[in-house]
Amino acid sequence: MATRRLFSVVTLVVCVIMTLCPHIFLVEQSVHAGSVSIILTRHSITRTYTLINVSEYTGETDYERIQKALNDSTLAPDGAVVFIPEGTWEASSLKAFSNTTILGTNGTVLRRPHDVTGPFITFEAQTNFAVLNMTFDGQNVTQGEGIQIVNGTDFEIADTVFLDIAEHAVHIVGESRDFSVENNVFLRTNVAPLLIFGFVGSREVSGFLVAKNTILMSGDNGKIGVAFASNGTIIDNYVSNCSYGVGTRCVSSLLIKNNRIENCTAYGIYLGTQPGDVGSDNVDVADNYISGSGVGIARYYGTGSMVNITVRDNTIIDSSQSDIYADFQASFINNTLTSRDKTRLLTIPVQFTGNVDMNMTLIIPADIQGDGRVNMWDVGIAARYFGTTSDSANWNRQADVIQDGTIDMKDIGYVSRCFLS
Repeated sequence: MATRRLFSVVTLVVCVIMTLCPHIFLVEQSVHAGSVSIILTRHSITRTYTLINVSEYTGETDYERIQKALNDSTLAPDGAVVFIPEGTWEASSLKAFSNTTILGTNGTVLRRPHDVTGPFITFEAQTNFAVLNMTFDGQNVTQGEGIQIVNGTDFEIADTVFLDIAEHAVHIVGESRDFSVENNVFLRTNVAPLLIFGFVGSREVSGFLVAKNTILMSGDNGKIGVAFASNGTIIDNYVSNCSYGVGTRCVSSLLIKNNRIENCTAYGIYLGTQPGDVGSDNVDVADNYISGSGVGIARYYGTGSMVNITVRDNTIIDSSQSDIYADFQASFINNTLTSRDKTRLLTIPVQFTGNVDMNMTLIIPADIQGDGRVNMWDVGIAARYFGTTSDSANWNRQADVIQDGTIDMKDIGYVSRCFLS
Protein backbone atom coordinates (compact mmCIF):
# COMPACT_ATOMS: atom_id res chain seq x y z
CA MET A 1 0.00 0.00 0.00
CA ALA A 2 2.76 2.43 0.97
CA THR A 3 4.66 1.65 -2.24
CA ARG A 4 1.60 2.22 -4.43
CA ARG A 5 0.91 5.50 -2.64
CA LEU A 6 4.48 6.70 -3.07
CA PHE A 7 4.47 6.31 -6.81
CA SER A 8 0.91 7.62 -7.21
CA VAL A 9 2.24 10.94 -5.94
CA VAL A 10 3.24 13.38 -8.67
CA THR A 11 6.76 12.38 -9.69
CA LEU A 12 8.93 15.25 -10.72
CA VAL A 13 12.48 15.59 -11.91
CA VAL A 14 14.59 17.29 -9.29
CA CYS A 15 17.88 18.36 -10.77
CA VAL A 16 20.57 18.51 -8.15
CA ILE A 17 23.56 20.32 -9.60
CA MET A 18 26.47 20.24 -7.23
CA THR A 19 29.82 22.00 -7.29
CA LEU A 20 32.79 22.12 -4.99
CA CYS A 21 31.59 25.38 -3.43
CA PRO A 22 28.96 24.33 -0.84
CA HIS A 23 26.06 26.71 -1.30
CA ILE A 24 22.38 25.94 -1.69
CA PHE A 25 19.56 27.92 -3.20
CA LEU A 26 16.14 27.22 -4.63
CA VAL A 27 15.77 27.88 -8.34
CA GLU A 28 12.10 27.07 -8.87
CA GLN A 29 9.40 26.29 -6.31
CA SER A 30 6.48 25.26 -8.52
CA VAL A 31 5.07 21.77 -7.90
CA HIS A 32 2.43 22.06 -10.59
CA ALA A 33 4.35 22.29 -13.86
CA GLY A 34 6.13 18.95 -13.71
CA SER A 35 9.63 20.05 -12.72
CA VAL A 36 11.44 21.42 -9.71
CA SER A 37 15.10 22.42 -9.71
CA ILE A 38 17.27 22.77 -6.63
CA ILE A 39 20.94 23.56 -6.61
CA LEU A 40 22.82 21.74 -3.87
CA THR A 41 26.49 22.40 -4.28
CA ARG A 42 28.51 19.53 -2.86
CA HIS A 43 29.47 16.79 -5.33
CA SER A 44 29.41 17.87 -8.98
CA ILE A 45 26.84 15.25 -9.94
CA THR A 46 23.25 15.27 -11.20
CA ARG A 47 20.55 13.18 -9.56
CA THR A 48 16.92 12.47 -10.29
CA TYR A 49 14.69 12.44 -7.21
CA THR A 50 11.06 11.44 -6.65
CA LEU A 51 8.96 14.29 -5.31
CA ILE A 52 6.68 13.50 -2.38
CA ASN A 53 4.13 16.22 -1.65
CA VAL A 54 2.99 16.20 1.98
CA SER A 55 -0.36 17.74 0.98
CA GLU A 56 -1.23 14.42 -0.72
CA TYR A 57 -1.19 12.60 2.62
CA THR A 58 -4.01 12.27 5.14
CA GLY A 59 -3.88 12.02 8.90
CA GLU A 60 -5.45 13.33 12.07
CA THR A 61 -2.49 15.64 12.71
CA ASP A 62 0.11 17.47 10.68
CA TYR A 63 2.71 15.30 12.39
CA GLU A 64 1.09 12.13 10.98
CA ARG A 65 0.94 13.54 7.45
CA ILE A 66 4.57 14.69 7.40
CA GLN A 67 5.87 11.51 9.03
CA LYS A 68 4.03 9.35 6.49
CA ALA A 69 5.69 11.29 3.69
CA LEU A 70 9.10 10.91 5.34
CA ASN A 71 8.56 7.18 5.77
CA ASP A 72 7.67 6.85 2.10
CA SER A 73 10.85 8.67 1.13
CA THR A 74 12.77 5.50 2.03
CA LEU A 75 11.01 3.68 -0.82
CA ALA A 76 12.25 5.99 -3.57
CA PRO A 77 14.99 4.13 -5.47
CA ASP A 78 17.22 7.16 -6.01
CA GLY A 79 16.16 9.36 -3.11
CA ALA A 80 13.27 11.74 -2.59
CA VAL A 81 12.34 15.35 -2.03
CA VAL A 82 9.68 15.66 0.67
CA PHE A 83 7.92 18.90 -0.18
CA ILE A 84 6.01 20.73 2.57
CA PRO A 85 3.79 23.35 0.90
CA GLU A 86 3.11 26.88 2.04
CA GLY A 87 1.23 27.21 5.31
CA THR A 88 1.70 26.58 9.02
CA TRP A 89 2.19 22.94 9.96
CA GLU A 90 2.22 21.89 13.60
CA ALA A 91 4.61 19.03 14.20
CA SER A 92 7.68 17.95 16.11
CA SER A 93 9.63 14.77 16.93
CA LEU A 94 9.80 13.85 13.24
CA LYS A 95 12.25 11.16 12.09
CA ALA A 96 13.95 11.66 8.74
CA PHE A 97 16.12 9.42 6.59
CA SER A 98 18.99 9.12 4.15
CA ASN A 99 18.74 10.37 0.57
CA THR A 100 15.96 12.77 1.54
CA THR A 101 15.71 16.51 1.04
CA ILE A 102 13.04 18.21 3.14
CA LEU A 103 11.98 21.24 1.13
CA GLY A 104 9.66 24.11 1.92
CA THR A 105 8.68 27.33 0.19
CA ASN A 106 9.14 30.84 1.50
CA GLY A 107 5.78 30.45 3.24
CA THR A 108 6.34 27.04 4.87
CA VAL A 109 6.29 27.20 8.68
CA LEU A 110 6.79 24.20 10.95
CA ARG A 111 5.50 25.16 14.39
CA ARG A 112 6.20 23.31 17.61
CA PRO A 113 3.19 22.07 19.62
CA HIS A 114 3.25 23.56 23.11
CA ASP A 115 3.42 20.17 24.82
CA VAL A 116 6.35 18.69 22.85
CA THR A 117 10.01 19.34 23.75
CA GLY A 118 11.77 16.93 21.37
CA PRO A 119 13.60 18.18 18.27
CA PHE A 120 11.52 19.21 15.29
CA ILE A 121 13.41 16.74 13.09
CA THR A 122 16.02 14.10 13.93
CA PHE A 123 18.41 12.47 11.47
CA GLU A 124 20.25 9.62 13.19
CA ALA A 125 23.00 7.68 11.38
CA GLN A 126 21.74 8.95 8.01
CA THR A 127 23.61 10.14 4.93
CA ASN A 128 22.98 12.40 1.93
CA PHE A 129 20.15 14.59 3.21
CA ALA A 130 19.17 18.24 3.43
CA VAL A 131 16.71 20.68 4.99
CA LEU A 132 16.01 23.69 2.78
CA ASN A 133 13.94 26.84 2.65
CA MET A 134 11.70 26.51 5.71
CA THR A 135 10.82 28.33 8.91
CA PHE A 136 10.87 26.56 12.28
CA ASP A 137 8.86 28.31 15.00
CA GLY A 138 9.79 26.92 18.41
CA GLN A 139 7.32 29.09 20.35
CA ASN A 140 9.88 29.26 23.19
CA VAL A 141 8.88 25.84 24.48
CA THR A 142 11.32 25.07 27.32
CA GLN A 143 14.14 22.71 26.27
CA GLY A 144 12.72 22.52 22.77
CA GLU A 145 15.35 21.82 20.09
CA GLY A 146 15.34 22.46 16.36
CA ILE A 147 17.07 20.04 13.99
CA GLN A 148 19.15 17.29 15.62
CA ILE A 149 21.70 15.34 13.61
CA VAL A 150 23.49 12.36 15.19
CA ASN A 151 26.28 10.62 13.30
CA GLY A 152 25.20 12.15 10.00
CA THR A 153 27.26 12.26 6.82
CA ASP A 154 27.07 14.41 3.71
CA PHE A 155 24.24 16.81 4.53
CA GLU A 156 23.21 20.45 4.29
CA ILE A 157 21.01 22.82 6.28
CA ALA A 158 20.39 25.98 4.27
CA ASP A 159 18.11 28.94 3.56
CA THR A 160 16.08 28.21 6.68
CA VAL A 161 14.78 30.44 9.48
CA PHE A 162 14.75 29.40 13.14
CA LEU A 163 12.52 31.43 15.48
CA ASP A 164 12.13 31.34 19.27
CA ILE A 165 13.83 27.99 19.81
CA ALA A 166 14.78 27.44 23.44
CA GLU A 167 18.02 25.56 22.80
CA HIS A 168 20.12 24.18 19.94
CA ALA A 169 18.27 25.24 16.82
CA VAL A 170 20.78 23.13 14.85
CA HIS A 171 22.50 20.45 16.94
CA ILE A 172 25.10 18.28 15.19
CA VAL A 173 26.73 15.61 17.34
CA GLY A 174 28.67 12.36 17.31
CA GLU A 175 30.60 11.20 14.25
CA SER A 176 29.09 13.68 11.81
CA ARG A 177 31.14 14.47 8.74
CA ASP A 178 31.19 16.38 5.46
CA PHE A 179 28.37 18.86 5.95
CA SER A 180 27.47 22.51 5.62
CA VAL A 181 25.19 24.93 7.47
CA GLU A 182 24.68 27.99 5.27
CA ASN A 183 22.51 31.04 4.74
CA ASN A 184 20.26 30.44 7.71
CA VAL A 185 18.73 32.98 10.09
CA PHE A 186 18.51 32.34 13.84
CA LEU A 187 16.31 34.82 15.71
CA ARG A 188 15.85 34.62 19.48
CA THR A 189 17.31 31.11 19.54
CA ASN A 190 19.16 30.34 22.74
CA VAL A 191 21.59 27.87 24.37
CA ALA A 192 24.09 27.50 21.53
CA PRO A 193 21.67 27.85 18.61
CA LEU A 194 24.23 26.43 16.17
CA LEU A 195 26.14 23.72 18.01
CA ILE A 196 28.62 21.20 16.54
CA PHE A 197 29.75 18.84 19.28
CA GLY A 198 31.86 15.68 19.05
CA PHE A 199 33.31 13.37 21.71
CA VAL A 200 35.86 14.34 24.36
CA GLY A 201 39.31 13.20 23.29
CA SER A 202 38.40 12.71 19.63
CA ARG A 203 37.78 14.72 16.47
CA GLU A 204 35.13 12.56 14.84
CA VAL A 205 33.11 15.60 13.79
CA SER A 206 35.02 16.82 10.75
CA GLY A 207 34.88 18.34 7.29
CA PHE A 208 32.31 21.08 7.87
CA LEU A 209 31.44 24.55 6.63
CA VAL A 210 29.45 27.11 8.63
CA ALA A 211 28.90 30.11 6.36
CA LYS A 212 26.73 33.20 5.87
CA ASN A 213 24.42 32.52 8.80
CA THR A 214 22.82 35.31 10.84
CA ILE A 215 22.27 34.90 14.59
CA LEU A 216 20.41 37.71 16.37
CA MET A 217 19.06 38.43 19.84
CA SER A 218 20.14 35.19 21.49
CA GLY A 219 21.10 36.40 24.95
CA ASP A 220 21.01 33.03 26.73
CA ASN A 221 24.29 31.43 25.60
CA GLY A 222 23.66 32.40 22.00
CA LYS A 223 26.62 31.60 19.71
CA ILE A 224 28.12 29.42 17.02
CA GLY A 225 29.63 26.62 19.10
CA VAL A 226 32.16 24.02 17.93
CA ALA A 227 33.71 21.40 20.21
CA PHE A 228 35.84 18.28 19.72
CA ALA A 229 35.88 18.79 15.97
CA SER A 230 38.39 19.22 13.15
CA ASN A 231 38.87 20.40 9.59
CA GLY A 232 36.17 23.06 9.64
CA THR A 233 35.58 26.58 8.39
CA ILE A 234 33.44 29.25 10.08
CA ILE A 235 33.22 32.12 7.62
CA ASP A 236 31.12 35.16 6.69
CA ASN A 237 28.63 34.80 9.55
CA TYR A 238 26.92 37.69 11.35
CA VAL A 239 26.29 37.43 15.10
CA SER A 240 24.73 40.32 17.00
CA ASN A 241 23.26 40.91 20.45
CA CYS A 242 24.06 37.43 21.70
CA SER A 243 26.10 36.12 24.63
CA TYR A 244 29.03 35.07 22.43
CA GLY A 245 30.02 35.22 18.80
CA VAL A 246 32.00 32.04 18.13
CA GLY A 247 32.90 29.63 20.92
CA THR A 248 35.23 26.65 20.50
CA ARG A 249 36.47 23.87 22.73
CA CYS A 250 39.25 21.45 21.84
CA VAL A 251 39.38 21.81 18.06
CA SER A 252 41.94 21.07 15.36
CA SER A 253 42.54 22.64 11.95
CA LEU A 254 39.81 25.26 12.25
CA LEU A 255 39.53 28.50 10.27
CA ILE A 256 37.45 31.31 11.79
CA LYS A 257 37.41 34.02 9.13
CA ASN A 258 35.61 37.16 8.06
CA ASN A 259 32.81 36.94 10.62
CA ARG A 260 31.11 40.08 11.93
CA ILE A 261 30.38 39.93 15.66
CA GLU A 262 28.68 42.86 17.36
CA ASN A 263 27.45 43.65 20.87
CA CYS A 264 27.93 40.24 22.40
CA THR A 265 27.84 40.59 26.17
CA ALA A 266 30.53 38.03 27.02
CA TYR A 267 33.19 36.99 24.47
CA GLY A 268 33.39 37.74 20.78
CA ILE A 269 35.50 34.64 20.11
CA TYR A 270 36.77 32.17 22.68
CA LEU A 271 39.09 29.19 22.30
CA GLY A 272 38.44 26.97 25.31
CA THR A 273 39.92 23.63 26.29
CA GLN A 274 38.79 20.88 28.64
CA PRO A 275 40.34 18.21 30.89
CA GLY A 276 40.48 14.81 29.21
CA ASP A 277 41.33 16.27 25.83
CA VAL A 278 44.68 17.25 24.32
CA GLY A 279 43.50 20.83 23.69
CA SER A 280 43.39 22.86 20.48
CA ASP A 281 45.81 23.11 17.59
CA ASN A 282 46.12 24.74 14.19
CA VAL A 283 43.45 27.40 14.65
CA ASP A 284 43.50 30.47 12.40
CA VAL A 285 41.40 33.46 13.50
CA ALA A 286 41.60 35.95 10.64
CA ASP A 287 39.89 39.03 9.22
CA ASN A 288 37.03 39.09 11.71
CA TYR A 289 35.30 42.26 12.90
CA ILE A 290 34.45 42.17 16.60
CA SER A 291 32.87 45.22 18.22
CA GLY A 292 31.21 45.92 21.55
CA SER A 293 31.89 42.59 23.27
CA GLY A 294 32.78 42.15 26.91
CA VAL A 295 36.06 40.54 25.81
CA GLY A 296 37.07 40.42 22.15
CA ILE A 297 39.07 37.20 22.13
CA ALA A 298 40.30 34.94 24.93
CA ARG A 299 40.69 31.33 25.96
CA TYR A 300 37.81 31.75 28.46
CA TYR A 301 38.24 28.42 30.25
CA GLY A 302 40.44 25.34 30.49
CA THR A 303 44.19 24.88 30.78
CA GLY A 304 44.83 22.38 27.99
CA SER A 305 47.50 22.69 25.34
CA MET A 306 47.06 25.27 22.59
CA VAL A 307 49.48 24.85 19.69
CA ASN A 308 49.87 26.87 16.49
CA ILE A 309 47.14 29.42 17.18
CA THR A 310 47.17 32.52 14.98
CA VAL A 311 45.10 35.68 15.53
CA ARG A 312 45.73 37.95 12.54
CA ASP A 313 44.28 40.89 10.64
CA ASN A 314 41.22 41.21 12.87
CA THR A 315 39.51 44.41 13.96
CA ILE A 316 38.63 44.07 17.65
CA ILE A 317 37.34 47.31 19.13
CA ASP A 318 35.16 48.87 21.80
CA SER A 319 35.27 45.90 24.14
CA SER A 320 34.04 46.78 27.62
CA GLN A 321 36.91 44.87 29.26
CA SER A 322 39.66 43.70 26.90
CA ASP A 323 40.01 43.44 23.14
CA ILE A 324 42.68 40.76 23.46
CA TYR A 325 42.80 38.81 26.72
CA ALA A 326 45.82 36.66 25.92
CA ASP A 327 45.49 33.88 28.47
CA PHE A 328 46.81 31.47 25.83
CA GLN A 329 49.90 31.36 23.65
CA ALA A 330 49.36 32.52 20.09
CA SER A 331 50.74 34.70 17.34
CA PHE A 332 48.90 38.04 17.40
CA ILE A 333 49.70 39.74 14.10
CA ASN A 334 48.41 42.92 12.42
CA ASN A 335 45.24 43.32 14.46
CA THR A 336 43.50 46.67 14.94
CA LEU A 337 42.51 47.23 18.58
CA THR A 338 40.90 49.99 20.58
CA SER A 339 44.01 50.91 22.57
CA ARG A 340 46.95 49.48 24.43
CA ASP A 341 44.89 49.62 27.64
CA LYS A 342 42.44 47.12 26.15
CA THR A 343 45.25 44.61 25.50
CA ARG A 344 46.13 42.14 28.25
CA LEU A 345 48.90 39.58 28.05
CA LEU A 346 48.52 36.85 30.67
CA THR A 347 51.18 34.62 29.17
CA ILE A 348 54.13 35.19 26.88
CA PRO A 349 52.82 35.21 23.30
CA VAL A 350 54.62 33.36 20.56
CA GLN A 351 54.52 36.60 18.56
CA PHE A 352 52.94 40.03 19.06
CA THR A 353 53.75 42.19 16.05
CA GLY A 354 52.11 44.76 13.81
CA ASN A 355 49.13 45.35 16.11
CA VAL A 356 47.85 48.94 16.16
CA ASP A 357 45.26 51.03 17.96
CA MET A 358 42.48 52.95 16.23
CA ASN A 359 44.90 55.82 15.54
CA MET A 360 47.25 53.39 13.75
CA THR A 361 49.80 53.65 16.56
CA LEU A 362 51.74 50.44 17.16
CA ILE A 363 50.82 48.60 20.35
CA ILE A 364 54.04 47.25 21.85
CA PRO A 365 53.46 45.70 25.28
CA ALA A 366 57.21 45.43 25.95
CA ASP A 367 57.61 49.20 25.41
CA ILE A 368 57.42 50.07 29.12
CA GLN A 369 58.81 53.57 28.64
CA GLY A 370 56.28 54.34 25.90
CA ASP A 371 58.60 55.79 23.28
CA GLY A 372 57.53 53.46 20.48
CA ARG A 373 60.44 51.04 20.69
CA VAL A 374 61.92 48.39 22.98
CA ASN A 375 65.43 49.10 24.20
CA MET A 376 67.66 48.76 27.27
CA TRP A 377 65.64 51.42 29.08
CA ASP A 378 62.66 49.07 29.06
CA VAL A 379 64.77 46.12 30.21
CA GLY A 380 66.22 48.28 32.97
CA ILE A 381 62.81 49.44 34.21
CA ALA A 382 61.57 45.86 34.39
CA ALA A 383 64.71 44.85 36.29
CA ARG A 384 64.37 47.79 38.70
CA TYR A 385 60.91 46.69 39.78
CA PHE A 386 61.72 42.98 39.81
CA GLY A 387 60.00 41.19 42.69
CA THR A 388 57.32 43.80 43.31
CA THR A 389 53.62 42.99 43.23
CA SER A 390 50.46 44.97 42.74
CA ASP A 391 50.36 45.38 46.54
CA SER A 392 53.83 46.97 46.68
CA ALA A 393 54.14 50.68 47.47
CA ASN A 394 56.43 51.21 44.48
CA TRP A 395 54.31 49.21 42.04
CA ASN A 396 54.83 50.05 38.36
CA ARG A 397 51.88 48.76 36.35
CA GLN A 398 53.58 49.29 32.97
CA ALA A 399 56.48 47.06 34.01
CA ASP A 400 54.05 44.20 34.64
CA VAL A 401 54.07 43.36 30.94
CA ILE A 402 52.70 39.85 31.49
CA GLN A 403 49.83 41.14 33.56
CA ASP A 404 49.69 38.69 36.45
CA GLY A 405 50.25 41.15 39.29
CA THR A 406 53.93 40.28 39.77
CA ILE A 407 57.03 41.63 38.05
CA ASP A 408 59.28 38.60 37.66
CA MET A 409 61.42 36.78 35.11
CA LYS A 410 58.48 36.41 32.73
CA ASP A 411 58.34 40.18 32.33
CA ILE A 412 62.11 40.68 32.10
CA GLY A 413 62.47 37.73 29.72
CA TYR A 414 59.71 38.94 27.40
CA VAL A 415 61.03 42.52 27.27
CA SER A 416 64.56 41.24 26.65
CA ARG A 417 63.39 38.99 23.86
CA CYS A 418 61.56 41.88 22.16
CA PHE A 419 64.67 44.05 22.52
CA LEU A 420 66.92 41.46 20.91
CA SER A 421 64.55 40.50 18.10
